[in-house]
Amino acid sequence: GHGTIKLRCFKQECRECFLPVWEDPNFPVENIDVLVERLVKNIRVKCYRDDLGEANRPSVFEGRLNGPHESAHCEACQLGIC
Repeated sequence: GHGTIKLRCFKQECRECFLPVWEDPNFPVENIDVLVERLVKNIRVKCYRDDLGEANRPSVFEGRLNGPHESAHCEACQLGIC
């Protein structure tokens, strides 16, 4: 059957600002394709019990990564769903 998938991009606060504002995430176009591939794979594994192996296409990172995930500044963590 057909279904609907809803995707929400959670926001993040600046860790250096005194009164930070929630900022929308920026994704390179290449990562949107990777995201959709991973989503389809997860649906096939969880709903249809397909065995697709472990290989995933890597995400593309532009710029620098500033350390580990910080729950205090993550919208999804604060909502209890990260």
